[in-house]
Amino acid sequence: MDEWHDFLLATAVAAVLVGLVFVGVSINLEMSMANPTLGLVNRALEALILLMAVLIATCLLLVPAQGTVVAGVEVLAVGVIDWGPSWPSSCSS
Repeated sequence: MDEWHDFLLATAVAAVLVGLVFVGVSINLEMSMANPTLGLVNRALEALILLMAVLIATCLLLVPAQGTVVAGVEVLAVGVIDWGPSWPSSCSS
């Protein structure tokens, strides 16, 4: 179990950060929605998506006895899925 310590720690940290962003957005929801020109909702959503991607990738890497190719495909899939929604906006700028 000692060899999984770093992965468990990364998963816990990512989960805590996702929870903190969610709580922060929930507390300030009225202010965030009142002025859409600030882009606070988009920033919070982006942070939430990126932290969820870290959480999903680390959870997938926790699966024991998988090869490096399978782990690489999992991380690549999470990265492509995470990058997908931002692709049209990044190409137009």
